[in-house]
Amino acid sequence: PAQSSLLYSRLRALRQQYPRVKLIAFVEDSAASGGYYIACAADEIVADHNSIVGSIGVISTSFGYVRAIARQGMTRRVFTAGDSKAGIDAYLPVKFKDLQRQKHLMKQLHSNFIAAVKDGRGDRLQPEVAASLAFNTTAWSVPGFRTPSNSTLKKLVNAGAGLFDGSTYSGATAVELGLVDRLGDYRTDLRKVYGRMVSLIDIDSTDASLAFWRLLRHLLTVI
Repeated sequence: PAQSSLLYSRLRALRQQYPRVKLIAFVEDSAASGGYYIACAADEIVADHNSIVGSIGVISTSFGYVRAIARQGMTRRVFTAGDSKAGIDAYLPVKFKDLQRQKHLMKQLHSNFIAAVKDGRGDRLQPEVAASLAFNTTAWSVPGFRTPSNSTLKKLVNAGAGLFDGSTYSGATAVELGLVDRLGDYRTDLRKVYGRMVSLIDIDSTDASLAFWRLLRHLLTVI
């Protein structure tokens, strides 16, 4: 998440430095997890109706080989200076204190992610709509309970259901939830706003010579 956070902060700083330049994030295939983190730095997010958007959460995965190596007659030997140095080891049983530390770390990273989304999207987010959608997609098999009660809805909103629980959505649904501002694509949208002769530049990520400030200067000149 650090790289997404750094890009987010840099883009926010550039928005303040160049207030006349509107920053628009155009989503094509997906803006999920770290990609959405970065997109939230923009003034506006535009996506295709089939784009994958959201996944505001943190994940940590691994495998456990404790029984597997035991069947082979092997044992894991770890020597550390510091009780927490080894952390969760795939070849050792998970210790409760290590698991708690891992959960605490993930919760902290998740909180930072949520704060960035709230700061970037503001009152455009629709937490009650997202919570209702989450309720309906998990309680669909219970007849007669399509609409959550006010107390249930409040609990779901406070828990971040549908918004901050790692859920992903199509671009069309993301618009309804306030994760995306509207549907579109960058070529059509920019030509509609600035005319057919607008200059569109595709940036090659391997071209290190094109610094971001040069791109902004070009945008100020052309657009």
